[in-house]
Amino acid sequence: MKKFELIIGTLVIISLLYKLLFSTELNTLFIISLISLSLFYLYFSFLYFNNIPIKKAFKKDSYNGITKWEIYGSIGLGFGLSFTCLGILFSIMRWPMNLYNEIGILVLIVIGIVGLIKFKTNKTTNLKKSLIRILVIGGIGSIIWLTQNDTVKDILKLENPIETSIES
Repeated sequence: MKKFELIIGTLVIISLLYKLLFSTELNTLFIISLISLSLFYLYFSFLYFNNIPIKKAFKKDSYNGITKWEIYGSIGLGFGLSFTCLGILFSIMRWPMNLYNEIGILVLIVIGIVGLIKFKTNKTTNLKKSLIRILVIGGIGSIIWLTQNDTVKDILKLENPIETSIES
């Protein structure tokens, strides 16, 4: 699962850099890779953040030593990361009705605060892995969410199709 996350994350970064630097030709790759990352976090977060292989997902022994709060926290983390990825996608593609960033970042803030408190007492690699993702994805989502639409349009060199058709 770590390889899948790394490959999809790399595709997101490459397609976003290509979109920023050259043109908007890789929109399809950007959309598919970011939605794939979002779905990965939504459906497999409780396995991934608790180090449970997919093959052992349905075996009761796999969950020994994992509390129900750790499972609930990883599900909440996956929900927050998934919604933040969708918020990033909607913001960059300038699609309407984007409430994903607000919901995702709010969930990530709550989970991040609880994770930081737990990390001070119990410095496990699972918490460290979770906090890194909260900082990276939540940070990118927050920056994009707090940036004004005109600034994003200037950075991405996008034209608003409605304004273009009115001027013609």
